[in-house]
Amino acid sequence: MNGDELETGEKVTMGGALLVVFGTFLPWSSGGVAIAGDGIFVALFAALTVVLVTTGDWEREIHLAVLGLGVLTVLVALTSLPDPGALANSGDGLYLTVAGGVAVAVGGVFGVAVRRDPERAGGPRSNR
Repeated sequence: MNGDELETGEKVTMGGALLVVFGTFLPWSSGGVAIAGDGIFVALFAALTVVLVTTGDWEREIHLAVLGLGVLTVLVALTSLPDPGALANSGDGLYLTVAGGVAVAVGGVFGVAVRRDPERAGGPRSNR
């Protein structure tokens, strides 16, 4: 599979998953890198997202699963903070992970929206 076979929603989702993975290897707070804690969960969510996008048909069930994984990623990342006020002192990894989770969710939403209007697909359908 190459990038030309992916629809816009799939590209956004894959880019978001990549951001999530990068974010788990950067500090979320002064406590160190996230992969040692809750980051393992969001890394697994990102891996599952990539598997769903690359092996499944980009259909409604996959869109909703991707949307759910994006929301879970954001929730796990934000709830890993011991204090809501700690967001101001968070590391770059947390911001990158949250941005990636939002992008994953947006990719899922975009997939649902495009199915209603196939002309907005943004790329050819792959024959997977």
